[in-house]
Amino acid sequence: MDLKTDAREYDLDSVFDSIDRQNELEAAMAAGATVVWCMAEPRRMNFFCYRKTSLGHLAPAMTAAIGLGSQVLKKRRRVGFIDPDTPFASYFDDLSSLGGWRIALESDEPGLTTIAATPEGYQLGARVEIGGTRGWLMTPPLTQEATNRLISGALSVSKAEPDAPRYHEIFLSHSSADKPFIRQLRRDLLARGMLKAWRDETEIQVGDSLIAKIDEGMAMS
Repeated sequence: MDLKTDAREYDLDSVFDSIDRQNELEAAMAAGATVVWCMAEPRRMNFFCYRKTSLGHLAPAMTAAIGLGSQVLKKRRRVGFIDPDTPFASYFDDLSSLGGWRIALESDEPGLTTIAATPEGYQLGARVEIGGTRGWLMTPPLTQEATNRLISGALSVSKAEPDAPRYHEIFLSHSSADKPFIRQLRRDLLARGMLKAWRDETEIQVGDSLIAKIDEGMAMS
C-alpha cells in the first residue's frame, strides 16, 4: 500500500503478474514441491483497488473448488476428526491449544479429501487432487507457534521419487584406444544395477558376423 501512496501510477498488475505466478506454481507442483494453501476469508479487500482474496491461491482449480462450497467463519478451538496418517496430524492435534481456528470449509468437492474436520463435519484440512493441481488445503494458523507446527508438517511430507527412465541394457561404442576405460566402465555399470552392458569383445565370438552382432546389440539396447 505504501507504493500506491508514494506513486499513484503503481498498480497491482505492474508489480504482480498473476499469470506468471500461476505458471511458476504449476512448474513447482510438476517438480514435486509441497504446496499448502491456507483458507482465506472470502471477501474483497482494498489492495491496489478491490481484489478478491482468492487471487492469492494462484491456482484456478483451487479457487473453483473452494467456490463450490462455502467457507464457515467462526472462532472455535475444538477439532473433531483427524486422519492419524496425515503429516499434519500434529498441527491439528494441538490446534486447540495453539489459538484454535476461525475458517472451515463445507464442501463435497471430490477433489478434496478430508484430513481434519470440526465436530460438526466442516473441513479444517484436505488433501487436494484436482487434475494437475495437487497439494494441501488448511485452516490458517492463528499464532506463530501454530505456524511453526504447520511448516513442520509440510516439511515432513514424503515425496515420491521423480520418474526417470531406467536403462536395462546399454550399448558401449568405442575406439580400440578406449578399451581399458570401456572395460572399467562396463564393470562399474554392472555393479550399479545395469542388467547388461554390450561390449564387442564379450559379445562377438569367432565366426560371428560383425555387422549382424552389432545390429543385434543396438536393437536390444
